[in-house]
Parts: sequence; structure tokens; C-alpha cells
Amino acid sequence: MKNISVFLLCLFLTMGLQAKNFYISTNGNDSNSGSKSKPWRTPKLAVERVLDYMRNNPNKPAQLIILGGEYYINETIEIDGKGINAPFTIMADSGKDVTFRADVDLNDWQKCNDAELRKLLGDDVADNVYQIYGGKNEMCITV
Repeated sequence: MKNISVFLLCLFLTMGLQAKNFYISTNGNDSNSGSKSKPWRTPKLAVERVLDYMRNNPNKPAQLIILGGEYYINETIEIDGKGINAPFTIMADSGKDVTFRADVDLNDWQKCNDAELRKLLGDDVADNVYQIYGGKNEMCITV
């Protein structure tokens, strides 16, 4: 009888520690619930939502499972564990390849028309200077 009581106590304790699983997928949607059948799309939003869940359930572990694919990240993802007393695991789905890209696509090149730069370089050189907008910052690159 004592063995059964110890077994039931251990079972009860481990059931309470089972992690809540959330998912992201390259074909998910950020308005979804984050379940395996309705995953989120963007890593930053997923991390924020899991942390919100954990702040509301501070002793409940959570896992963010990243389904296979390539994910584009264009901003910093911060993980603030303040107020959370349980493990938060971020992991790739078993057997799947996950890639994070943090680059900026540079595909809208235009001739640089900055008057000061043209004056400084001269027209013959300035005609070979192109500008591109990368996020919030303008870049001029000589090609």
C-alpha cells in the first residue's frame, strides 16, 4: 500500500510539472492560438505570448516548439523571465531543420540623387553611386 501511495504522489507531482506546448510555423498566423494545429507565424510574437502565459501561470513550464522551415527575424527578441518560476524551453520540432535569418533584403536600388554627395564626388563618380533603403536607415553604396 505504501508503494502505491508513493507512486500516486510522484505521478501527481509530475503531472503538475508537464509543460504547456506552443508552436510556430512558417505558414502559421499570428492571430492563431499557438497550438500545433493553429501555430503562430513570427518568433517574436510567439515568445511574447508564451511569456504572457507564463506570467499568468508562473509555476507552469512552457515549451515553444519551432516547426521546420526558415524564419525571418528583423528585430531583437528579448526574453524577460521576471515573475516566472518555471522553465521556458525553445526548441526545434523533433527531426526538423529550423533556420533563422536576420538579414535585410536589399532589392530596391536607386541612383543616388543626394545633391551634396554629387557635388562632393563629381557627376562622373556620382552616376555610379546607388542608394538603397534598409529598414529605417538610408545607405549609399558605390557600385
